[in-house]
Amino acid sequence: MTKEILQLWLRGPKAGQVDTFAELPGFPDNVRRNSEGHFWVALHAKGSPFAKWISSNPWAGKALLKIGFNFKQLHSSFAGWKPHAVAVKLSDRGEILEVLEDCEGKALKFISEVEEKDGKLWIASVLMPFIGIYGL
Repeated sequence: MTKEILQLWLRGPKAGQVDTFAELPGFPDNVRRNSEGHFWVALHAKGSPFAKWISSNPWAGKALLKIGFNFKQLHSSFAGWKPHAVAVKLSDRGEILEVLEDCEGKALKFISEVEEKDGKLWIASVLMPFIGIYGL
């Protein structure tokens, strides 16, 4: 199962075409451009066998919600029950330049947004009640 960011061309000779901009080691959430023209992407979950199965069977997520899983539990199951945080920096051509990862989710987990400002990364999660700041 590939997790990718697609690029839709709005102008020029490729107008209307869709290309793969980047292939990632997890499921991308928000994408933000920095002042250098690079992109920071939050990965809300890495691939897991369960995530592959549930992505291939849309009825499964609906069933889990019907049996009483809340959003946080469903999201945790999608991430293989392992909290972690991953932020990926991409070039303007979609090449991976840098990966920041908290494999155990000790500082941050399940991030949904990364914004670079004044030499710092501001990191947010829809599941956590605070914002993390990482100095570059």
